[in-house]
Amino acid sequence: MCKMKVVVLREMLGAREICWSVWDGKQVQEMTSNQIKTLLKAGTKVSGLKVSKDGELEPDQEGFYCKNIMEHRHCGNYTPMFSEECMANLFYIVIGKHEENGVDVYDCISTKWEQVALSESDVKAYIRIGIISAGAKLDGDKIVVAPVEEVKVESKPVPEVKTEEKVEEKPEETVKEEVKTEDKTKSQNSRK
Repeated sequence: MCKMKVVVLREMLGAREICWSVWDGKQVQEMTSNQIKTLLKAGTKVSGLKVSKDGELEPDQEGFYCKNIMEHRHCGNYTPMFSEECMANLFYIVIGKHEENGVDVYDCISTKWEQVALSESDVKAYIRIGIISAGAKLDGDKIVVAPVEEVKVESKPVPEVKTEEKVEEKPEETVKEEVKTEDKTKSQNSRK
């Protein structure tokens, strides 16, 4: 079983960081900075972030082409981490590419959790104006999609439970009949 981990948002309470919202391909997980650092130091890929020389998390510009990360500061308040580069309140992150009817289509997740498939011309335009913050870059007039490495989750086999004796179960009807018989016997004994 494989799962990808892509950082989409940084959740904030004012100027204080609460957690990072991470998309795993099916659902959102919230992870602290320490949890992400532990994963990265263990060699697990968390697309969008890397550990700097100072030991702090920073956008992974080389591996995942992450130029900016959206911060969710309050209800409905979305602000780019590096606001001087872009004034948008919505980013898209490219998480894959596939072909539909002979045309390349780019799979994206937005910072408001919308999954969309964008055309090549839309992706080029969004990269140029800074709305695509990670996952793809322009190399001349060509779109280069960053590899989203999937984390392999090893499933452990479930050990078999060995039973020495097999307990014979009575059907429900038999149990009910025995209870009725016991009740009748008790009521007859109490009359005597």
